[in-house]
Amino acid sequence: MTTQASRLLSAAFVARATTMARDGRLDAAESLLREALQADRSLEALDVLARIRAQQGRLAEAEALWSEVLGRESTLEAAQAGLRRIHAIQTRRAALWPFAVAVVLLIAVFAIGLRRAPTPAAGHLAPAAVLAPPTSAPATASSRPPAGASSAGFPSIPGVVIREQAGELVATFEAGLFSHGVSLSSEGRALLEQLGQQIERHAPAAHVIIEGHCDRVPLRSRGTYKDDFALGLARSGTVFHYLKQTAGLPAEAFSLRSFGSDAPPFAETGYGAETRNRTVVIRIRP
Repeated sequence: MTTQASRLLSAAFVARATTMARDGRLDAAESLLREALQADRSLEALDVLARIRAQQGRLAEAEALWSEVLGRESTLEAAQAGLRRIHAIQTRRAALWPFAVAVVLLIAVFAIGLRRAPTPAAGHLAPAAVLAPPTSAPATASSRPPAGASSAGFPSIPGVVIREQAGELVATFEAGLFSHGVSLSSEGRALLEQLGQQIERHAPAAHVIIEGHCDRVPLRSRGTYKDDFALGLARSGTVFHYLKQTAGLPAEAFSLRSFGSDAPPFAETGYGAETRNRTVVIRIRP
């Protein structure tokens, strides 16, 4: 079967699966989507399957699917919004009534999204509402060990701080990784390559969470990204592409997040601090 034929077949399956999902026939929709993904692993098929997984409460699978979507196209709002919802649910699960909150959010948000969203046309994803970014914040620079410090068997990398926190390793960078926008600096690329090699060597089965950050300099009103959250998520997508190659991990091993200009890794003010916050924070879970 030709590539064009495979795409047309996948689009037909996705359209039928979307209709079934709106009618509550999730099992039948899932079966069609598996066929669609065999024909062509399209963004539309991944997005609809992620919505179904989220409505079923299988949030880790939904997160992996939307992360794959954003790894291929970091500016798609449907996947951005889906990850925001999942992160909001995960944050609320630490509260007193986690299960009730999760159920209410899943029913009110995901079911409405499946029933009201138009059928995705080929090459486009259905739009979704935008929620706030996750509220948990990384530690500020004042609490970090000295530059180049390492942890849990990871060799020291000058310019990278790796510390243990709540059962995971958190990697921060002493200088901003991005020269501007989503363009990695030469130093940033070198540090990511070294970190990716260490992940491949010491944590080959890890789950890697990439959190994008921005400085507080206002974005241009007609720029590429509509807000800091979108820019931060695009930065996490850039790092995802780089680490996926150097660490040798599959796409489903990564999750992408954005804090925008909220909760910056470096809290001090001034020009130097702003440039340092053009970066990502990387969390490595065994």
